[in-house]
This record gives sequence, structure tokens and C-alpha cells, in this order.
Amino acid sequence: MNSDTREIWKDYTPYHQDFVIEVSNLGRIRFVGKILPIIKQPDGHKVLIEGKRWYVHKLVAQAFLGIQSKDYKVVHKNGNIFDNNVENLEYQFIHNKDTLGYQGNNYVRRSIFDDDPPKIGSEPEIEEVWKLVNLNSKENCVEVSNLGEVKVNDKILEAFLKDKAKTVKINGSEWKVWKFVAEAFFNEGYNHNVAYKDKNLMNCKITNLIFPDMTENGDDRVKYKNNVIKDDLPF
Repeated sequence: MNSDTREIWKDYTPYHQDFVIEVSNLGRIRFVGKILPIIKQPDGHKVLIEGKRWYVHKLVAQAFLGIQSKDYKVVHKNGNIFDNNVENLEYQFIHNKDTLGYQGNNYVRRSIFDDDPPKIGSEPEIEEVWKLVNLNSKENCVEVSNLGEVKVNDKILEAFLKDKAKTVKINGSEWKVWKFVAEAFFNEGYNHNVAYKDKNLMNCKITNLIFPDMTENGDDRVKYKNNVIKDDLPF
């Protein structure tokens, strides 16, 4: 990486936590005004925050590249799992650990790729994956796919646009598809704000959904203020 790269710090709140840390694009973590010492382990760098160890590469990626679904892994481009400069990190969609070189909790590029490995947005390579959705319904088996489709008892439902959301009807009740997708595929969690990368409200593919931080000091507040849809209703 370029040694002349200017260090940039961003505030970030890890998922399901109530504290704020500062994350550097060069792979450093600051908490309560102090830069945290790196814990070097065989599977990568960690830092200790509030009694819990956190992987540095994940914090850097989430702070600077955003949160992706659990089908995407943070990859070290140059194969060095201790190089956590944001320029060395990217998300890649994988089906299993054999798709990329796997070192502990880290993924690195492998020579099996001709040029570059597939990146986010290479949707022609993505297979449709279905997951069950719990609606507390004994009568129906409801499933949602990573491509934003919903089916009940193996029949794909016809969707329609309502209240700025792709919607399906199940047992007379209307359900927003993006919430199904978020519940099923985003293990990093989501808030009640959703935005669409292509601004197509009917495109609920996991690669098209963003869950921006629209809090008062949120980094996404300005970027998505004209494109975010807020929904405070429970799932």
C-alpha cells in the first residue's frame, strides 16, 4: 500500500453494541481516545473492546465498505491477512469456503481465478438460494430468496408496489419483501431504514439493499437522505 496514504478516521458502532469506536482506513482502531493495541493471532489481527475480541479486518470493512449479507466475506486482496488497510479489503460472494483461500476467519484470493475473483454485483454468477421465514404460521411454508422472491408452499408469489416497497400478500396480510430478505440473509443485522442501490423499489436482491445509518451523527445521513425509506413497524 502507498505509505503516503492519508489516515482517515470514521466513527462506527458495531452491531448490537451501544458504544462508538473510531476506525482508520489504515487498519487502526481507537476507543475512548486511545489507539488500541493489536492482538496478532494466526487467523488475523484483533482488538479488545469492552471485554470482547474483534477482528480488525471486519471492523475496517464494515466502517468503510458498508455491511453486506452473510453470503459475502471480507477478502484480503494481496493474501496478507495482517494487512488491514481498506485498500486491501473487499467483499466477495461465496458459496463455501473452497471458493476462496481460507485462513482461520480470513479469506484471501486464490490462483483459481483467471483475472480477478468475482466481486459484488457479479449477479449472473449468483445462484438463487431460498431460506425459510418464520411467520408463526402452521398452514404455510414461507420462503424468501437472495434474489428477492417469496414463495409459499413452493409457489412464487406475485409482488406489487405499495407504500414504496415491493409487497406480497400472505393469508390476507401484506408483507414487505425487503424485510424478509433482511431477516433471512443479513446476519450483521439491519435497522428500520432501507435504500436501494439502483433506486428500483422492486429490486430486493441482497446485492441491491443497503441499510444506512440515519441517526443524527450517522455517516449515511447526507448520502441517503433523499433515497432512504424508513419503517419503524416490527417485522
